[in-house]
Amino acid sequence: MPISKKWSKMTRAKIEQTAPTAGGVYELTSFGKSQPLYIGQTDDLRRRLLEHLENRNPNRFRFKKAGFLTRPK
Repeated sequence: MPISKKWSKMTRAKIEQTAPTAGGVYELTSFGKSQPLYIGQTDDLRRRLLEHLENRNPNRFRFKKAGFLTRPK
């Protein structure tokens, strides 16, 4: 099921303001595309989105919290 939230501009400030440190799924896109270019899951949305910001340079993101994700031991 796609994430139904609107896309947010991918900036450090926006990620820090909106993304929780909880687990969830996320989508990234770039340069006006309406379809996701990358879909992922993580146990810490804020940390992972900040990593993508530095490594992949997407320009928009959206996410959905999911309580079932746990950190691997």
